[in-house]
Amino acid sequence: MLLDLQVGEARYSEPHHQTIKSRQDRCSAPLSFAQQRLWFLKLLDPACTAYNKSTSIRLHGDIDREMVKLALSALVERHEILRTNFRTTDEGILVQRINGEQSIDLKIIELAESTREAQEDELQRVIVRFTELPIDLSRDPLLRAVLIRLAENDHALVVITHRIAFDDWSNEILWREFAALYSAFLKGESCPFPVLPIQYADYALWQHRWPQPKILDKQLDYWKKQLDGIPTLQLPTDRPRSSNHSYQGAVRSSFLSKTLSEQLKALSRQEGVTLFVTLLAAFQTLLFRYSGQEDFAVGTPITGRNHAEIQDLIGCFDNKLVLRSDLGGNPTFRELLKRVRELILGACEHHDVPFEKLLQDIKPERNLNQAPLFQVLFALQDVPAQPLKIPGLDVRRGNVDRHIAIYDLSFSLQDEPDGLKQSLVYSTDLFEASTMDRLLAHYEVLLEGVVADPDQRVLQLPILPRAEWHQIGVDWNNTAKPYPGDKCIHSLFEAQAQLTPDAVAVVSEVEQLTYRELDERSNRLARYLRNMRVGADVPVGICVDRSMEMMVGILGILKAGGAYLPLDPAYPTERIRFMLEDTKAPVLLTSHRLAVQSQMSFTNVVCLDTDWAEIAAESGMNLPVEETSDKLAYVNYTSGTTGTPKGVLITHRALVNASLAAVSQYDIKESDRVLQFASPSFDVAAEEMFPTWVAGGVVVMKSNRMLSIAEFVAFLDREMVSVVNIPAPYWHQWVAELECSTMAIPQALRLIVVGSDCVSPEKVRAWHKVVGDDVRLINAYGCTEATITSTIFEATPHRSHQELTPVPIGRPISNTKVYILDATLNPVPIGIPGELHIGGAGVARGYLNNPALTANKFIDDPFAGAEHGRLYKTGDLARYLSDGNIELLGRMDTQVKVRGFRIETEEIEAVLAQHPLVRESVVRAWQDEIIETRLVAYVVLTQPAVSSTDALKAFLREKLPDYMVP
Repeated sequence: MLLDLQVGEARYSEPHHQTIKSRQDRCSAPLSFAQQRLWFLKLLDPACTAYNKSTSIRLHGDIDREMVKLALSALVERHEILRTNFRTTDEGILVQRINGEQSIDLKIIELAESTREAQEDELQRVIVRFTELPIDLSRDPLLRAVLIRLAENDHALVVITHRIAFDDWSNEILWREFAALYSAFLKGESCPFPVLPIQYADYALWQHRWPQPKILDKQLDYWKKQLDGIPTLQLPTDRPRSSNHSYQGAVRSSFLSKTLSEQLKALSRQEGVTLFVTLLAAFQTLLFRYSGQEDFAVGTPITGRNHAEIQDLIGCFDNKLVLRSDLGGNPTFRELLKRVRELILGACEHHDVPFEKLLQDIKPERNLNQAPLFQVLFALQDVPAQPLKIPGLDVRRGNVDRHIAIYDLSFSLQDEPDGLKQSLVYSTDLFEASTMDRLLAHYEVLLEGVVADPDQRVLQLPILPRAEWHQIGVDWNNTAKPYPGDKCIHSLFEAQAQLTPDAVAVVSEVEQLTYRELDERSNRLARYLRNMRVGADVPVGICVDRSMEMMVGILGILKAGGAYLPLDPAYPTERIRFMLEDTKAPVLLTSHRLAVQSQMSFTNVVCLDTDWAEIAAESGMNLPVEETSDKLAYVNYTSGTTGTPKGVLITHRALVNASLAAVSQYDIKESDRVLQFASPSFDVAAEEMFPTWVAGGVVVMKSNRMLSIAEFVAFLDREMVSVVNIPAPYWHQWVAELECSTMAIPQALRLIVVGSDCVSPEKVRAWHKVVGDDVRLINAYGCTEATITSTIFEATPHRSHQELTPVPIGRPISNTKVYILDATLNPVPIGIPGELHIGGAGVARGYLNNPALTANKFIDDPFAGAEHGRLYKTGDLARYLSDGNIELLGRMDTQVKVRGFRIETEEIEAVLAQHPLVRESVVRAWQDEIIETRLVAYVVLTQPAVSSTDALKAFLREKLPDYMVP
């Protein structure tokens, strides 16, 4: 890229450009700064061929092989750098040694007769094979030549060099001089060029002696200030970055239309900037939209040939400018153009500092797996290559299909007659070809938006092609399925009870109830609650152990028209009291033991054990049907950022859809026995109960006693459980024990649903290794505010996801829409992180008694059209994979998940702040080596205290559930 020619406003300081003189010692010289870095990289990996460079021309006509060899030999004679090696002196000083005459070994390759297409493929293979032969810089010739015959009058001449001796500008010099030398020798003439006044070694020596310290220090100061604290660009990748850099690359290209290219040039003229400035500003915008970073660096190459003496020298003169972006404040594109213009002017005024010298002084953090200071290169080539002419030959420049990825991305544009050609060389270690094709398409759409309205702010500029938006917004959200949205969940249970009244509905280790028995008991309770004025939207607390009373109680509340409020008996009394007061629940269902144990003073306490005789006097017949599907089914409390939990309001319509979707996705049938594992205060408990009953299956209740993995597996086997829904950390522990024991898989088990936390891909692979296809494995994702499960992903032994991390969370369930949006609610492209938003039938009514938070988290669906839907802002960072599955990347806030529980760390910090010993506290999640997440609190005390840790834990246990105590 000839930035020197493209930034018309840049003025180089001529007084700095002192004459480069010929050195006295013609045998050796120091290495230039660029050569020093290339030598060091070669020293690190002697077998690396990433910096080998091949270039070729195609010769059609009657070629004279001897003249080819003579012309190449003259080139080597003319340019000392091509007959140079690099060695360490006895004093330990690294120098370049210039050899005397060095003959060219021109290899001749005859390609086998075959089709033209096959020959072209073979030609590329031959070129790559020769290019990838290592070059020993201490003794091998730095120029290799291969003449490949494809036909009688069709040859390819390939020259292989090393970047330590050859830059992109050298490519033009080499072929221009070769053409002139070949033509002259063919006519019997001598070399047509005068002797070069200086050689590359003279430049290297001059570079170490100049610029003057004062000038160099001034320029270095500029760069130190410019690059101080610059962050690494965190581009989303298709694969995690490995510890080593393989340099494996590929290229994708496309053309911007002639019309768009001309519009970009017109906009540049209108704004008083060069085309380079406009294209770079657009590229910075795209990287901003991809990464979410306002501040990052992009590199751009400059020729480094700003002295007349070196214009015709072959050598390594390339330099890099580090251009730091500034997209703070979401500027308009027109404003950004001004920022970029000033940035480039400043960079060009301080361009004399070699990039390698910059690295020495700034000392950025170095990694073997990525380039320092910048990882993305941007270039514009608007000076076309000059045609080559040789008498009697048709000469065309050849293409070499060997793409080395020195950087993560190297993006270049070339101004051609048909429009701007954009090319992207990318690391295949990090990116898929389809991702790069999308990037080129996004850049084109963005440029179209720029010329249409440069006063748009950079976050509002379009980047999604219409086809990609349709795929994301429509095709992947095409989940509509008919469901009885006018029904209540208990009505579906009643319908099943009429179909299979004598089938077992729920079983525990001590008793069981048929559908008829469960229906009748819950009807009696419902009538009892009706007498206590329980009706639509009235919350009723239920605080019982996992038992038959729990099942009867939940169904009874729903049949009465109320909404059940699950209260875990293990919760501190203060937390239970808060939930009852917050909901203004008029009734609490519990047991006599728990009522006495909690010592809670509550007006209407119904003990489902000791009061049952009175309840049983009510009729067991179904109550009159009052379908109010828009009314509440339950209120579920989750951790809150303000120090108190927040109640989420879930309607019957949402629960009916979630239940029927689970029946469909999990293929639940009458023959299934589904484990009830979750605490009733955890919404997954509803997914274990209601889908099972809707399908006519059996809910199998696990005792409250904590079970070891071995006991748990034995329980599943004994109870013939076929479907299990457990938190990912518990499943991880199960897999870990499977790996190191002979534990068998329960005989009846056919489906495992894991969720509530990230699933380890290593554990998935280990599970499949032991279990194979015998048991389905589903990763489920959801949140309380969108009614339990929103997306699912089925992990099979043959899915390519197993090489990825983390395991995807899949696609939306029936009647659910998922959008991944940026901060301005624009859809992000495939592969780009954004906030996960959930819409559709499962979205909750909102938060109880908290209209401000409801308005903030439950927003109008901008894509719903006339349907006027809402979206829930999850706060989860996610991205679409190319196959439509969603990958969860983490949180956008401090919320964490511990053993499947969603926890706002601010709530714990707020409670800690109430303790008189605590001055400050910070709570974070900490993950150990076996992927178990734990809470850790860092506390600053007001004064030294003995046994402060135990005291703080005891204080927290009075106010928070045990899973929230660090």
